[in-house]
Amino acid sequence: MSDMVRIGLTGRFRVCGGDGSDLTPKGAKSQGLMALLATSPDLCRNRRWLEDKLWSDRGAEQASASLRQALVDVRRALGPHSDLLLADRQKIGLRRDRVTIELTPDDETEFLEGIDVRDPEFESWLRHERHRHLSLSPVPQSRWPERSGPQPDMQPDLRPMPEIRRADRRQVVIVLQKTRTTADGLSLLEDMFIDAAGLSLREALGVTVYTRRQTPEAPNTICVAVQAIASGDGGRFLRVRAVEVDTEQVLWSGRSEALNGLRGPEETRFILFANQVVEVLADAVSLEVGRSGALDSIVLQRLALRKMWTMNAARLVEADTLLGLADEVQPRGLISARRAQVRVMQMVERHQGDVAALKDEAMALCRTAMEREPNNSMVLAVVAYVRCAIDATPVAGADLAQRSVRMNPNNPLAWDSLSYARLHAGQIAEAHEIALRVQRIGSAAPNRFWWDMGLCLTSALVGDDDLALRMAMSSATEAPEFRAAHRYVLALGAAAGQRETAQDAARKLASLEDGFSVERLARDPEYPVGVLRRAGRLKSDRILSLDAD
Repeated sequence: MSDMVRIGLTGRFRVCGGDGSDLTPKGAKSQGLMALLATSPDLCRNRRWLEDKLWSDRGAEQASASLRQALVDVRRALGPHSDLLLADRQKIGLRRDRVTIELTPDDETEFLEGIDVRDPEFESWLRHERHRHLSLSPVPQSRWPERSGPQPDMQPDLRPMPEIRRADRRQVVIVLQKTRTTADGLSLLEDMFIDAAGLSLREALGVTVYTRRQTPEAPNTICVAVQAIASGDGGRFLRVRAVEVDTEQVLWSGRSEALNGLRGPEETRFILFANQVVEVLADAVSLEVGRSGALDSIVLQRLALRKMWTMNAARLVEADTLLGLADEVQPRGLISARRAQVRVMQMVERHQGDVAALKDEAMALCRTAMEREPNNSMVLAVVAYVRCAIDATPVAGADLAQRSVRMNPNNPLAWDSLSYARLHAGQIAEAHEIALRVQRIGSAAPNRFWWDMGLCLTSALVGDDDLALRMAMSSATEAPEFRAAHRYVLALGAAAGQRETAQDAARKLASLEDGFSVERLARDPEYPVGVLRRAGRLKSDRILSLDAD
């Protein structure tokens, strides 16, 4: 019997022994695992990368357990060939000297035909691979040379992306439709909501937004009915219902809290509800485009943002790769701005050592962003943040943040950038008030932990140590790999005498950050806890008494 095993990726996925025996795992996830390994550099992947592609909707422990079970299923299916599957605590791979990968790209036979893993991360990967393999010319059966030897450490897959066929893009149209036709206060409320939501959708997604009287004859339309209703006690509220026109499927419906005079708390409720609807529609548009199998800029950007907000080093690199691919499909200023933001995150989180190179790249990307979309409040906000973070005299960042707020006063990102700019300018009280406002209008955003961290910084500077620590802990809980949050939990916890809290943060930092030590945090003037240093909240003696081991 031959020891070689053949893995077929063209047409129906199959694993065959040298004698022709069928070794294909039965489970969809187990098949997905083998497919991911067979298409990976050096036939090897990090466990966490695999978990993210196959069980992205599960917690870390549950995903790890599911991966272990899938390995059991794969080994059972391989039978006498189970030794070709290599696994340790970090990586999983296939032995190159035992595997032949069969792949013959063409226009007639689909790559991994019929495979159905039902995970959004896997489906996104599969769409990308299918486009990539369609662009390849026919190659010999074994695309990768067979060679033995140790498997290298996993690295993010940064192979050059193919040129995407723009004809594959699936345009989605959003119609924001008024309900009332009379010129009264309720009609004005509908108009105000449509203006707010429409602007944010255009800025964030680059989609086409119409009102009903301007609706084009176009497929893939999402109709959003906006209805202002008066209650019996004289109050008013908004009801919004989003429907996919082609299928008449209700994508989302919801109702605001009371909106009477749109002043003070009621204005906050209005903006919060508008931002909630924008987030829901952004996800709906992404899913609508994704169903077509097209590799679309909107889908790629949404996936990139999900990876960005993990604050994980490898996923930030993957986010930048996805953003680069999205820019090839549909160049946008917001994409360039987000890529600049990734570099600042890598710099502050100490993911990469070459800080000067990161700053140069970030500034170049900011210039591109401003050239492309100088009147997009999201672009202005992100560029303002980047400029404040890397410019020794961030006057330009402050000006951009002010312009961002003027462009779209409903955008929490705009207000957050203004708070950050005020903090850097030493206008602490104003920065703190703005950070509190961001908390009120931005709680629907998936990056709430970012707002929490901003409020932590301003709270520390105004002397509200309790709120600063609570916000740092909230941020660290929402984003467990956000190193900045753990640094502030450590320092603020130690200052407050909460030794156990500070000790846990020290251990977490030691596991996340190479070269971390409590001595470095307490004494190194270059270590990124400058706000606490300015506020006099670094209690070196208490910090040095902690143990990071």
